[in-house]
Amino acid sequence: MKYILFTLLLLTTYSSYSQEKTSGKITEQETKTLKKNEPQLWYVDELPPYKYRKTKDSLGRLDSLKRAQKEQRERVFDNLEIPAGLFEILKWVFYILLALGVGMLILKGNFSFNLSPKNKKIDIVVTETSNIESAEQLGQISFQGQINEAENQENYRLATRIYYLWTLKKLIDNQLISFHKRKTNQDYCNELKGNKHSEEFNQCTNIYNHVWFGEFNIDQDIYQKVKSDFNQLLEKL
Repeated sequence: MKYILFTLLLLTTYSSYSQEKTSGKITEQETKTLKKNEPQLWYVDELPPYKYRKTKDSLGRLDSLKRAQKEQRERVFDNLEIPAGLFEILKWVFYILLALGVGMLILKGNFSFNLSPKNKKIDIVVTETSNIESAEQLGQISFQGQINEAENQENYRLATRIYYLWTLKKLIDNQLISFHKRKTNQDYCNELKGNKHSEEFNQCTNIYNHVWFGEFNIDQDIYQKVKSDFNQLLEKL
């Protein structure tokens, strides 16, 4: 008996709940009537307007305003027109830069190259045994610095040689002679014959030949006279 009363109570409660739930729902006919009589309520059976709904993107967070901004940006770029000629130029510039980049990588991987300025001077040190093979090598000698060093070591014979090479460099720069590793000092004197500096150069050449090839050891006093003769000629050149 107790179970029968409990079952009846449940059925009564469910029936009341169903009626209450159903009574709150507007039927289709009622919706049509409401929209007809109240035009301002046209949205009663519609979803919320698009701008209030969330978009279904991969993140699930962009709303319609962000999508509208994105579409606006896309329209701007779509309407941006690049002249065909300019586009071709930019394309070839890109290809050239790409090729240069690849070439640099290849060179860097296979060769060791110096990125220092091309006009950086490489100092060639003149010694008793060194040979000068070209006019370019003459341009790579720091004459005054090496003369000072030889004087400090009291190596006046080497200082005289450096002075003579400096004189040759000056004559070459002034296009008065041309350098060749097989030319003799007399060849240079003959090449300068008739020039206003010929006599002084002949004198400096004779001094150099005696000091260097004659292997004379000169003292400081004699060297000062040699140095004076070379400096006078260098100042005129």
